[in-house]
Amino acid sequence: MKVLFEYALIHAGVCSVVFLVAYFFVGSRWLWYTAAGLFALNIIWVAAYFLINSITGNGFNEAVLYYILNASWKDVILLTAYDEVLYAVPVIVLVLGLFFYGVIRARLPKFLPASVGMQLFLVFGGAAMGGIMSPLTEEVSLTATSAGMNKIDHIDLPNFLAANSVPERLSGSKKNLIVIYSESLEWAFFDESLFPGLMPKLNALSAQGVVFEGIQQAPMSEWTIAGMIATQCGVPLSSHRLRNESNDFGKFAGGYNCLSDYLGKQGFWRVYMGGASSDFAGKGRYYETMNFEEIFGLEKLSNPNSPLSKWGIYDDELLPLVRQKIGALRASSHLPFALVTLTLDSHPPEGFASPACKLRGVRYGRGDVEHLNALRCTDEILGDFLEQIVRDNIHDSTIVLLSDHLMMNSQAREALSQNSAPRRNRMVIWDKALTPRTVGRTASQFDVAPTILQVLLGRSYQVGFGSSILDSQPNLSERYGSRVFDESVYAWRTDSWKKW
Repeated sequence: MKVLFEYALIHAGVCSVVFLVAYFFVGSRWLWYTAAGLFALNIIWVAAYFLINSITGNGFNEAVLYYILNASWKDVILLTAYDEVLYAVPVIVLVLGLFFYGVIRARLPKFLPASVGMQLFLVFGGAAMGGIMSPLTEEVSLTATSAGMNKIDHIDLPNFLAANSVPERLSGSKKNLIVIYSESLEWAFFDESLFPGLMPKLNALSAQGVVFEGIQQAPMSEWTIAGMIATQCGVPLSSHRLRNESNDFGKFAGGYNCLSDYLGKQGFWRVYMGGASSDFAGKGRYYETMNFEEIFGLEKLSNPNSPLSKWGIYDDELLPLVRQKIGALRASSHLPFALVTLTLDSHPPEGFASPACKLRGVRYGRGDVEHLNALRCTDEILGDFLEQIVRDNIHDSTIVLLSDHLMMNSQAREALSQNSAPRRNRMVIWDKALTPRTVGRTASQFDVAPTILQVLLGRSYQVGFGSSILDSQPNLSERYGSRVFDESVYAWRTDSWKKW
């Protein structure tokens, strides 16, 4: 849905011309002030588009809508990690202040006043025309209504969901589950032709597991909590109706069976550990809704001496705590267990390399791109962690590494743009029952949970819209094509509001 910057510039130019025409033809000073206010709103609308696009790299999308509807003041502060937000807002305020100072001081010409009707048309019609032309208006409309997509009705998605059911408890001993979400660590960063030497440790470890290379980004899953829901529940986070009347997060996936429901039925003790605040984007509330027995965020994991990035605990401190927790779970009666964690160091826009990497001089290439340095650090820290976790747990555990979503706009975007292949998420599964190989078949994030369950429990289950990538049956992306399936999911969104 991204619209070219040239489109936004045309919008600003048209608004400017209309405003100048209004200056010569509007005779009422109050109408002149109204014209100035509407012109300023249009320019703010243009600036908002540039600002949003500089963060997402894809204009106005579901992630932006989610934070508009649900962001707390803490979320807003965290978003200032993006320099564009930190610097653009005061500049916009200053420019608008100077503009309105000039408007108030302006002397209107008395010799060209048009009729009252023409003046009103110039002021309000021009403002409306500018608003309609805005790329942000178009993208907001498409995001909010999925306009034009409801004609695709040959995929009976509600009926497909009706087939979901959680099985009864299976007999016999069960393996543990360890899931590591690596922030924005999409497939391209492992491509040696694009980023030679960026991920040597993780690439070497991946050769010992099953690598899934064809996982496309699911609709409405462009940010972390949405990516988690897509990969655990097989449905998208449809943000429009997320808040309830008390302005608290409503149940994220009420009415749908998610990975946690299957694990709970089989007696798993469920733990979430993340370096960011549990309140940010509602991750803590989500895992509460998923009935996780233990939830650890920044508030519980940090100590007064912990160095913190803008997003939370660095990975070089988080991952040792995760390793300790795995050891504690093994020594307890909480077996089998399922532990989910999320790394932070590779978070856009510039990444936040752990202090350990800076002490060791870890960098990528010449070290002139901070985000690539942070990604190289992620390979070191996460690679060392995974090497030990796989070695110590492979005998009775399924271990999963996957990206939560594709990289948003960042310092690495220029290098990513050189990739001619479609961008994809990446998942690796280590399990003693699996033969190391690469699976390249087309799938979506919705197919992740069924794939994990098949490896973990030895049976194939449907979760939401997803089915196992290891199963012989085609998934919905293969059966109908990714474009048709994705557009059908957008069209199905209004029905999902009944569940959220």
